[in-house]
Amino acid sequence: MVMAMDHMPPSSPDPHEAQSALNEGRLHEHGGRLLEASERYQQSIDAAAIGAQPAIEAEARRRLAIVQHHQGHPDHALRQCHAGLALARSLGDSSLLASLLNTLGGLRFEQGEVDSARSVFEEARALRVTDPELLGRIEQNLGILANARGEFSTAETHYEESLKRFENIGNQQGSAIAHHNLGMMAADRGEWKEASEHFLRAGHLAEETEDTHLSGLCHLNHAEALHAQQLYEDARAEAESAFTTFHEMGAILDELDACRVIGMIFRDMGRLGLAETYLTTAVTLAVQMKAPLSEAEAQRELGILYHHLHRSAEAVTALESSVLLFERLEAHRDRAAAERCLSAMRGA
Repeated sequence: MVMAMDHMPPSSPDPHEAQSALNEGRLHEHGGRLLEASERYQQSIDAAAIGAQPAIEAEARRRLAIVQHHQGHPDHALRQCHAGLALARSLGDSSLLASLLNTLGGLRFEQGEVDSARSVFEEARALRVTDPELLGRIEQNLGILANARGEFSTAETHYEESLKRFENIGNQQGSAIAHHNLGMMAADRGEWKEASEHFLRAGHLAEETEDTHLSGLCHLNHAEALHAQQLYEDARAEAESAFTTFHEMGAILDELDACRVIGMIFRDMGRLGLAETYLTTAVTLAVQMKAPLSEAEAQRELGILYHHLHRSAEAVTALESSVLLFERLEAHRDRAAAERCLSAMRGA
C-alpha cells in the first residue's frame, strides 16, 4: 500500500529561514556561543542556497569564517570566505564584497601572510563604499597591520579614524574595539597606564553591549598591562578571567594567548613549573592552529623562561624561532626586542 504522503508535493522553502538563521547566528556569536553560532550560520547557508538568496549566503559564509577562525579551523575559515567572495563578486555588490575582503585580509594576517593581507585591505578600501560601520572596520584592520610593523603614527591615524566613524553613528561595539586597539598601541609603546585606561573603557563598552569575546580580550590585554607594571596578582586575576571566557566559548586561538599571558605572570612570580606548563601549551596550540604571531610571542616568553631555568640551549632555540616568525610577519619592533634578548643571553 502506498502512503498518502508519497503523493504530496514537496513543501516550498521558507523564504525567511535564511535571514532568520543568520540573525540567530549573530546573536549566538555576540554572546560567545560559537558552536550554536556555527550551526545557525550553516543553516542559513543551506537555506539561502536552496532559496537562491546569494547575498544572505555570502554574509552567512563570512560570519561562519570568523567563527571557524576563533575555533581554530583556519583552512575551513578561508574556504568559507572565498566561497562568499565568489558570490559577492557575481552579484556586483560593492559593500558585501568589501566586507568579505576585509574579513579575508584579517584571516591572512593571522596566518602570517602580511603582504597579501595589506593588498586585500587596500582593495576593500578602494571600493569606496559609504557604509560608515564597514569603513570603520577596514580602518581598524589597517591600523592593526601598521601597529604590528611598528608604524605607530600610521596605526594611530587609522584607529582614530575608526573611532570617529563609530562614535558618529553611535556604534558602541565598534567604539569598544577602537579603544581596545588604541590600548594595544599604547602598550606597544610601553605606555602602560594609558593602555590600561583604554582597555578598561573598551571593557566597559563591551559589557554594555554584551560582547563576550571582546570583553575577554579586554581582560586579557589589561592583564598584560598590569603584568608590565609588576601588579602580578591583579594581572593573574584578569588573565584567568579571560581564559575562562575563551574556554567556555571554545575560542581556542584566544585561549592559547591567555595561556601565554598566565605563563608570563607565573614566571615572573617565580612559579617556574607552572609557567613552563602554560607556555609550552601556548606554543603547541599555536603551531596546531597555524597562528604564527601567537607562536612567536609564546616562543619569546618561553625562551626567557628557559634562560631563568639555566637551560641555555633551549632558550636560544626558542628565541631564534621567535625572531624568524616576527621577521616573517614584518613585526619589526617585536623582532628587534627578541633579538636583543637573544644577544644578551649569548653574551652572558
